[in-house]
Amino acid sequence: FHSSHSATVTAFHSRSTIRTHLTSTSIAASDNDVISSSKAFTSPTSPIPTPTSSPTNTLTMCDSLTFLSEICGALKTIKRTGWVRSGIPLPESDSDHMHRCAMCAMLVTSSSPDPRDDYSKASTQKFHPTNVNGNKLLRMALTHDVCESLAGDVTPFCDAKLLTNKHACEDGAMRRIQKIVGAPLGVELYELWQEYEGQETIEALYCKDIDKFEMVMQAYEYERAHLT
Repeated sequence: FHSSHSATVTAFHSRSTIRTHLTSTSIAASDNDVISSSKAFTSPTSPIPTPTSSPTNTLTMCDSLTFLSEICGALKTIKRTGWVRSGIPLPESDSDHMHRCAMCAMLVTSSSPDPRDDYSKASTQKFHPTNVNGNKLLRMALTHDVCESLAGDVTPFCDAKLLTNKHACEDGAMRRIQKIVGAPLGVELYELWQEYEGQETIEALYCKDIDKFEMVMQAYEYERAHLT
């Protein structure tokens, strides 16, 4: 325990600018303050923590703790903008959302297809669950909103400037996360996010559907809890 605690303390002291940047890009949890355009992620060239990895940029304990605490940890505190705007008490976090998305991804390839689904046509046959890479879909579901730890949760109802810069900001955020995590996982995270954004592969299309389905399910639960 002592050695683990020392390693943790060392890792936290080694971080330089990431904590400050995360604070400046986080979304306020109050119902009236969704996201400030002046605090949003603006440049992928802003300083990032000095990598502690080897010349090949492989993942080290220090980088792992930075990723788990400052990136994944931020996702647990960022409240989903749509629910904040709607005045939902104790709205879910990004992490809450992605966890259930991951559960949905597991169900897709571990359950029998619904008999009401028609996969007989050439246009739908490719979407049969047996044609889905379950491992990739799960990893994509766990990755698709990781960029929001730095870029914030920007929705269609946010400031027009934020919407215009949304993809560039998220791409910059994922590139920075890739550098923090290092190879090979950092590369995989970035490529999974790119694939999701491209919406061309079966897994990306499934992941987008899961993302929307989870949101609808959450809306129903909030409606049942607060409007009935």
